[in-house]
Amino acid sequence: DNNGSLVSEIVQAVYVDVDFDSMPGMAVIGEDRRFGVWEYRCPQSSYWLEFIGDYIYRMIVPKHPRPEKATLLAGECRVRFLPISNFNTLRNTSGDLRPVSDKPQLTIRGWDNTGVTAGRSGRYGQDTTYHNDSHLNEFSAETFNVTIDVVSVNDLPVLSLTNTGAQPALLFQTEFTEDEAFVRIVNPTSLTLTDLDHAH
Repeated sequence: DNNGSLVSEIVQAVYVDVDFDSMPGMAVIGEDRRFGVWEYRCPQSSYWLEFIGDYIYRMIVPKHPRPEKATLLAGECRVRFLPISNFNTLRNTSGDLRPVSDKPQLTIRGWDNTGVTAGRSGRYGQDTTYHNDSHLNEFSAETFNVTIDVVSVNDLPVLSLTNTGAQPALLFQTEFTEDEAFVRIVNPTSLTLTDLDHAH
């Protein structure tokens, strides 16, 4: 079960606020969905939600978060990434090493849950640029890319039998006499073994 990571854990290495009583959080202003889907869940919700820009007149516009249409997440919210089938950040399906740029990422700003956006954790469509020229801002001026490593799992190999005769390959029958020469139970030319972990 993919329970994701706490926002407080995600931002702890990069979040600094001179206000000692601030509440560390983040504003998601961009997402990389080339290799899967990012989702979030806050304590007030019992299910996971995909990141979007905004929901206007029953339409998702824009489709993904932007600095002007961010999703705000307090420290107790969680974020997870659901990769597409057979994706990992080490090697592609041909066995070649992936570049670092293939790591899925979220683009975030720090958010201290104050100002006009106080208490809006879990809400999308929030403008993080409304007064960028001010030092009295609940959002950080800097942005940061949060990446994730997706670990490869050991996929089960697949054994395929090809029907080359009059009867289906899975109904193949033969006879074997004890103490005599071996008998092939499958014609080697009709057998294919495939393993995604060993593409070559």
